[in-house]
Amino acid sequence: MEDLKRDKTEMTPEVNLSLGGKLLIQGRSFPEDVGAFFDPISEWIESYTEQAAESTELKVFFEYYNSSTARRITELIFGLEEIIDLGKNVKVIWCYKAGDVIMKENGEEIKSVVQLPFEIREVNAS
Repeated sequence: MEDLKRDKTEMTPEVNLSLGGKLLIQGRSFPEDVGAFFDPISEWIESYTEQAAESTELKVFFEYYNSSTARRITELIFGLEEIIDLGKNVKVIWCYKAGDVIMKENGEEIKSVVQLPFEIREVNAS
């Protein structure tokens, strides 16, 4: 298994998933084929959970995403709960641009349904 990296495009976010436990998804996400984009990410997360680092941190920072992405991101975060069941540490950091109430609320909604340490962080991005 190797790290998974994807450069951002106009329609898809940057993805940097490291076997060392640092996971990053950031940018805009409204892919034409959400399955083609997110299936490899979901498969990577599933494989990663079996050999997860002692500490895993998922940092998510979206400028915008569509409803299909929202569903897939929520599923990915739920998938990380398995790592805690293995006695390892997981933390989600949901970042949102200062003043972006919608992204803040989206993070709060996901935080309310998952059983993971979950930080919501305002970022002063330019």
